[in-house]
Amino acid sequence: MGGYGLYVWGSYAVMALLMTIEPLLARRRHRQALHDAADEAADRNSP
Repeated sequence: MGGYGLYVWGSYAVMALLMTIEPLLARRRHRQALHDAADEAADRNSP
């Protein structure tokens, strides 16, 4: 790799890490949005 192996493999490692973390964060945001929506619906239905 002409002395650039560290950068190439480092880039692969960073992308693999990001591709692992992003779905986890998206699932967390989705669950939080559902929780917030349920709370808002409950607040609207309470007298």
